[in-house]
Amino acid sequence: MNDIKEEIQMNRHLFRRWAPILALSVLMSGCALLPSNEEAADLEASKTAEPAIPELTTESGYRFRLVAAPAEPAEGEAKPLRSAVVVMRNDREVQRIEHDFGMPPSEVDPQDWLTLSDADDDGHVDLLLTRRAEGEGAGWLDALYRFDANDEKFVRVDDLSDKGRLEVLIAGCVSVEPARENTASASQEFCYSPQAGRWIRQLTLPALSVAAQKGPEQNGESAACLGSSPDLNACRKLRMSTDKALKTAMIEHKNTQRPNLQRERGRQYAQRFAVNLDASHRSWLQYRDNRCQVYVREQGLQAPLFHAVNEACRFRLAQWQLQQYRVE
Repeated sequence: MNDIKEEIQMNRHLFRRWAPILALSVLMSGCALLPSNEEAADLEASKTAEPAIPELTTESGYRFRLVAAPAEPAEGEAKPLRSAVVVMRNDREVQRIEHDFGMPPSEVDPQDWLTLSDADDDGHVDLLLTRRAEGEGAGWLDALYRFDANDEKFVRVDDLSDKGRLEVLIAGCVSVEPARENTASASQEFCYSPQAGRWIRQLTLPALSVAAQKGPEQNGESAACLGSSPDLNACRKLRMSTDKALKTAMIEHKNTQRPNLQRERGRQYAQRFAVNLDASHRSWLQYRDNRCQVYVREQGLQAPLFHAVNEACRFRLAQWQLQQYRVE
């Protein structure tokens, strides 16, 4: 019993002796785990700092970044959807374009919603901004901002913006696809004319579209008649050679069908077929020329651009008719 009492007294003595030292050690080890004032400030800043904003850059030194546009949220709206595209050059803001992407700014990826392309073929990069239209299956409503070299600003092209999906087909030409899939409006193509200073609507037949002629399989010579400012002399020569090929194809078709018709329907029927085919070809040429005259007048173009676009129209229609002869 005495041994137990002595052991208890010894433990109490040791505890009173070493308790302050143990407490100081625990306190010092805890302080070592706490960050310094500088480290604490850095930690707090990292929590409040916004994530890095992705940017798009051009070879000319322009940079584009997305920020939230200052706007009051509508009633019942958690946060505004409008964003702003900040245009910077030499680390200085030169322009701010407000745009509604149809989603909060934090959800916008510039790589998907901003397109940099030379839409008007003037050697300067233009800006295409995408917006999701309201409603299920409504599609897209894009806006085109053309770079004005004089003011060094991106200017909105109202004639093409908010009409549907915009796509640059070739330098100088764009297509506009209506926003809603069930719309009766067909996709249209426009090419920019420096002479006229505006965008000119192109013919809409599928075989004549710019999209159908931009592939690598197309003959490079046809470039003389493409776009909104064709080369008058080069395009005229190309149209005349296409007209000759068209006439040759018509004669080959007539000579191929005539013997068969003569065997099956008789000589007189085959003769009438040949006469009617010649008359039909002449009528088509007259229709082609009249249609192109009306088309060019609708554009309000002045000479010599009037004649160049007229030749391009006649050439492209001859191309389409030549395809029909070859199919038949």
